[in-house]
Amino acid sequence: MTEGTKHHIGFTVSRMVNMGFSGRNQETVYKHIEELKKQEIQPPSVIPAVYAVSPYMVTQEPIIYVQEQRTSGEAEFVLMIDDKDIYVAVGSDHTDRELEKISILKSKQICPNIVSKEAWLLGDISTEWDDIVLRSWTKAAGVRTLYQEATLSALLKPSSLVELVKSRTRDNSTSGLMIYSGTIPVLATEMAFASEFEVELFNPRTGNTLTCQYEVRLLDFIHEPQ
Repeated sequence: MTEGTKHHIGFTVSRMVNMGFSGRNQETVYKHIEELKKQEIQPPSVIPAVYAVSPYMVTQEPIIYVQEQRTSGEAEFVLMIDDKDIYVAVGSDHTDRELEKISILKSKQICPNIVSKEAWLLGDISTEWDDIVLRSWTKAAGVRTLYQEATLSALLKPSSLVELVKSRTRDNSTSGLMIYSGTIPVLATEMAFASEFEVELFNPRTGNTLTCQYEVRLLDFIHEPQ
């Protein structure tokens, strides 16, 4: 097996969590909190936050459907833990920003989590982990714009995430667990509510990438009778 080989795996998700405010650097965490406050979204009382999400909320479909216009993606690495190995994928915790103002936890249940179709074995990339680049792009009216970019040194390491999640569960079980890492700050001054979103993990040592991209469509085909 070569370093950074991509794997197509059959993985049954029995539990899924979305991490929040999981940056290693508190200044970066504060920046993300300020981004959310601009959207009238208050942070949780305990940071880092661990949100339980229904396993059926994960998808690899190229199109997702949303109820509100003000939704946006978040670039994240994704851990998938089976009985023997931990795999790393890339994904997006797509979020309804209007519902998030009312409840961050409830907002996690209204939009799907998107994940790449390929993954790396964590053990294959552990030595260069902090140098791997996580980034995202938005696309609107045909214009593709870099939206987020940082190395994985900005986020808690996989071992820290796994131990943190275990410490918050009632039985310490991680079999079939999928963890979305939490995100990095946006490069723009405001969140973008775009029609397309693309996420990438790029390993500069090998040139290998993991990607996922999807289109966002509004469920607006029903109108109220006059």
